[in-house]
Amino acid sequence: MRHDRPSSDHAASVPELLAAARAGDAGALDELLAATLPGVSAFLRRRYAHNTLRDLYDDATLETLIRVVRHLPQCRAVTAGEYWGWVLSIARHEALRLLRDTYFRHVSLLAPAILDGLPGARHVEDVKSMVEPLLAVLATLLARLDDQRQDLLGLRYVEQLSWDEVAREIGTTPAAAKRRCQRLQHRLARELREAVCAARGPGAEAARAALTALEKCSTTQ
Repeated sequence: MRHDRPSSDHAASVPELLAAARAGDAGALDELLAATLPGVSAFLRRRYAHNTLRDLYDDATLETLIRVVRHLPQCRAVTAGEYWGWVLSIARHEALRLLRDTYFRHVSLLAPAILDGLPGARHVEDVKSMVEPLLAVLATLLARLDDQRQDLLGLRYVEQLSWDEVAREIGTTPAAAKRRCQRLQHRLARELREAVCAARGPGAEAARAALTALEKCSTTQ
């Protein structure tokens, strides 16, 4: 993942604008935001260039600017580099928050995170058709996860980041991030089996049939 600072015609004046804006100069704040907007937008577009959820560009940019204004009095940045580091950390946080809120509308994107815990799933050619009956159960399991676990799965399976990139985001090593994700996958796979076996009502039989088919694939490989 790239962490380079956005370039801007206003870059040289950022420290002055920052100091004036913190002192309450409304005009300086407007100029600072005008200089910040293109950099944040470009950063997010690079970050989600190949992402299924790239429609979050505008929302994430707007939420970032709102938080910049709200927290500017507490910002300790002095140089342009420090300011951009602070701004882009906010942008990453807002993008993750919006992604997390969106995961439940895109359960199929996270389905592999659980199904990889089922050995048979990786051998199925048409996983999508087999997963469909399980999506409601998967959504329930994902909704129970805390933010950190949702982010771990989202970074890997929604944003499709490398383990090095995931590790940087969550503050650990690539090996530790991978182990953490694998443990979570196996736990979710176990909970999926339990939930499907206990399911009643419409869709329960289809879910059980889909799970059985996936598990049979593992025994025929």
